Amino acid sequence: MEKVLEALYRRHTWATLKILNFVADLDEEAWAATSKGAFGSIRDTLVHCVSGERRYASHFATLSSADVHERLPFPGFEGLIASATETGAVWLKVAATAGEDWEIKSIEDGKPWLNRASTILAQVLHHADEHRTQVCTVLGERGVEPPDLSAWAYEVEMSYGDG
Repeated sequence: MEKVLEALYRRHTWATLKILNFVADLDEEAWAATSKGAFGSIRDTLVHCVSGERRYASHFATLSSADVHERLPFPGFEGLIASATETGAVWLKVAATAGEDWEIKSIEDGKPWLNRASTILAQVLHHADEHRTQVCTVLGERGVEPPDLSAWAYEVEMSYGDG
């Protein structure tokens, strides 16, 4: 059996990739859809989610030069999927090797920044869950049944396949 943290981050990456692959098959009109209380359009929300994850992962590993960022042109859903796959590998490596908590020092917005690894790792899960939920809400409001991203759905899919 895998370690608990590895299982959590494997499920986290699965959920992100599941929503990205689902939304990639929709049209431009759906990508532009938004809802009151959501971050923004489906596309902008997912770019923000994946971009944030890259920033979080950069505290733990050196990432490829192919960047995803809200201020850069839309990389396409293929670019978002590639980025989420890359950061997912970072989370698995961190989860597999994590022991006691440690401090992470960096520069954010030109200012020194200090936080615990556990805080960043918790934020990774929270941030993505929040924005994936917003995307699913926007889809539902449009009459599109979003994929089930629950831990239960993950367990079933991993145990019995996707069908």
